[in-house]
Amino acid sequence: MSFPEDGQTLNFFVNHPDTEDTLNALVDIPYQRILWRQSPKEKIEEYELTTVTYGTASAPYLATRTLQQLAIDEKDNFPKASQVTLHDFYVDDILSGAHDVNSAKQLQTDLINMLRTGGFNLRKWSSNNGELLDNIPDRSDIDDKTMKLPLEESRKSLGVLWSPIEDIFCYKVTTNNNKNPTKRFILSEIAKLFDPLGWLAPVIVTMKIITQELFTNSTEWDQPVDEKIKHKWTEIQQQLKTIESIKIPRWCYVTPSKKVELHGVCDASEKAYGAVIYCRVQDSDKTYRVTLLQAKSKVALNKQRTTLPRLELCAVLLLAQLMEKVIKTMNFIEAEVYCWTDSMITLGWIKGEANRWKTFVANRVSEIQKQLPQAKWNHVITSQNPADIISRGTEPKKLLELPIWWNGPSWLNDEYIPTTKTVPEICEEIKRSHQTTISTKENQIWDRFSSYQKMIRVLSYCYRLLYKERGNKSLSCEEIERTRKQVLLLVKQEEFQEEYNTLKQGKPLKKGSKLTTLDPFIDMDGLLRVGGRLQNSNLPYNQKHPIRPPICPIDKIKIFRDRHQYPPSILFIEAFKKSITSVSAHHTVSVIKQLRRNNTII
Repeated sequence: MSFPEDGQTLNFFVNHPDTEDTLNALVDIPYQRILWRQSPKEKIEEYELTTVTYGTASAPYLATRTLQQLAIDEKDNFPKASQVTLHDFYVDDILSGAHDVNSAKQLQTDLINMLRTGGFNLRKWSSNNGELLDNIPDRSDIDDKTMKLPLEESRKSLGVLWSPIEDIFCYKVTTNNNKNPTKRFILSEIAKLFDPLGWLAPVIVTMKIITQELFTNSTEWDQPVDEKIKHKWTEIQQQLKTIESIKIPRWCYVTPSKKVELHGVCDASEKAYGAVIYCRVQDSDKTYRVTLLQAKSKVALNKQRTTLPRLELCAVLLLAQLMEKVIKTMNFIEAEVYCWTDSMITLGWIKGEANRWKTFVANRVSEIQKQLPQAKWNHVITSQNPADIISRGTEPKKLLELPIWWNGPSWLNDEYIPTTKTVPEICEEIKRSHQTTISTKENQIWDRFSSYQKMIRVLSYCYRLLYKERGNKSLSCEEIERTRKQVLLLVKQEEFQEEYNTLKQGKPLKKGSKLTTLDPFIDMDGLLRVGGRLQNSNLPYNQKHPIRPPICPIDKIKIFRDRHQYPPSILFIEAFKKSITSVSAHHTVSVIKQLRRNNTII
């Protein structure tokens, strides 16, 4: 396809020489000798191998490592070509490009010159722009002439066809008919359909489920499958040819000057789960281009049945791993990342602290938060969730007619993306130790301790004894944090009992409430946090939603009797001031006014 004026990425595909083998370093040649003669009557001759010996276990590594070492050695002379060689080579093929003709020509020239210094000659060239093919120099000093493949011919790489003239990806499907398919035949046919980027994930996952059923039923390799599986397989196989009608654009409209967003969506069912990622690019006229980048599917385990929320969490983890890979591969370091799921419970797990959940959930939540700390997690309804097609699977004909799969949800084409303010649902995955509360005789706590720190430490040891937890003599940060949250929860419930109960029931606050302007909500720990517009920022969670500082009236301060102690209001505010650093000046003034109105010592 000719190069348009809007800066479309130029692409070229180069095949590394098949006959010009990788040259060995001269110092290594004496160590690769063989003895040979054509017949026992002839004299034994000694040969030195000047190329990597193919067929040995180390051959693939040596060939790849040679190219990498050449790129490292020539980094200063050919910086761009060195980077492309290290990242865009696959075995003996290179797939790369540039955003304009001149940059592509320069990269092409640098690649030819850099690889030539190592004895490598790039022979087969293919491009979506004729100028790049004309820019290839003809050399008469080498035996193998350079081949410039026509734009009209498609190239096959990793099982996917690329049409240079249309600049699209497509598939070529070959099938064999069998009236009595066996397990061996079905698996052989499935293996023919290679989909490295998961564009056919809804169809592939259906085949994966059939494969799982074949092994679950203990079907022999050459035994005809039962009628149920036979019907499923025949229905899919008859439609596989329609996959050849699918055309996927190679260019995703990304240029250095455009804003890029990555949107990942995931979903799960009892049979399978998956994730899909879309690229959203804003044009100069404020319209948006959405393209499908990559998808992945997995079948749920049959041996160990698990709950649907846990499968949804596995889908979220798969999305996090896939998103991390896409960001690294496509170099989308500065792109905004949005992740979507239709599971409210899973959102609650992700937005909470990992150590408060059971082991299965805690491990996965911790990994998700580590892999995508910059991601903005939101809720999406099932009807607008493209990953729902993966979890259920579909037929090839239906996949061809599903715009939500190829173009993503319809709102990705709008200027504003809908976000949902969710209240995490309570589920059974909370650890028992985090479901407990301090004794209901809260008034006695203030009488027993002379300082806030002493109270926290003593109660932490009580927790350890109560639940028979083992630990060192000194308290851990987790134990102190657990006690601190429980004490703060007790104070909140006493101070704002009416507002707390109202929010817990999901009802709006009364107009006369002191907390109305703060848009408060109750987090997974039961603590009262401040809402507001900061939820869309990139700040840490404790700064976007600070804990509402407690206010303790005079008649409840009994800890103040000792001359060296401070009232609880001072102690609490001092203890939690680091977690509310993002509170606005307006909020600070309102807190001081409430302290004065309640006749509180500050």
